[in-house]
Amino acid sequence: MNKNSFWLAIFLSVVSLFSYTLSDAERAYVAKNWPVANAAYAEVCPMLSGSEQIACSYWQILALSQTGKSREFQSAGKMLDSLLSAISPRDTLYSDLVMTRAQFEIYLKKYAKARETLMHAIEVSSEMKKPILQQICVLLEKSDPCEETKALCLALQDSAKLDSIKVLKDSVPKAKIDSTTKIEVIKDSSKTSTNVEVSVQSENVVSLEANIYVLQLGAFSKKENALALVEALASRHIQTEIVERTSSERTLFLVWTKESFSIEEAKKYGERVFIPLKMEYSAVKKD
Repeated sequence: MNKNSFWLAIFLSVVSLFSYTLSDAERAYVAKNWPVANAAYAEVCPMLSGSEQIACSYWQILALSQTGKSREFQSAGKMLDSLLSAISPRDTLYSDLVMTRAQFEIYLKKYAKARETLMHAIEVSSEMKKPILQQICVLLEKSDPCEETKALCLALQDSAKLDSIKVLKDSVPKAKIDSTTKIEVIKDSSKTSTNVEVSVQSENVVSLEANIYVLQLGAFSKKENALALVEALASRHIQTEIVERTSSERTLFLVWTKESFSIEEAKKYGERVFIPLKMEYSAVKKD
């Protein structure tokens, strides 16, 4: 072996010592070896593409947030925000990212923002993720035991009450509760066991039977993504429109059905039209 070949062999052996695979990252994560997991994900994720890269980046965010170092936690938060702005709400991982965002906000003691984010997570999550949503809500309630949080956690235990929470969120700008529209926890003291229910009080009570609901099929940070969905649905003779909503932090482009329904009709329409297409949807109240 000549001198050049010798040093090349040494170089390759040294490089191999520091070259990670996705399996290495996963093993380190399971072992709670956060520094190695983070280093491995940081090396592997950029080499992946599409949904695999998004999933890989998500696990890197989780590993970063577990190191106990404030700088790395901040980096994880920035990565999470970047991923949320880039991913489509129709992606299966979107709801997981939103739930993680809520947990970050709880850790940062941004409780009002965490409650708003959790309500959004409820909107975009499937029924199977309800137990995780409940755990996050319990964590929020321990840190922020206000009436709005208690009512939200109670509503998560009952799908019918959860609909009331969703209606409330859609009817109040930026998910803020004011003096005319609020969540109130009512306790029936006449019974031995406490019977708690959520009620929505408002100066103008609108019947749930009125045709004031539409189906929301997506929420996008980029208008072109919303337009793509509208065009795809139009090819199936499903008429939709884009509704722009601006909060204090960003603008979202919502895709709504043009036709409005009562709450019961909305549910039936969604089951008949969108479940066969394997599309997620939610009934929201029109302005």
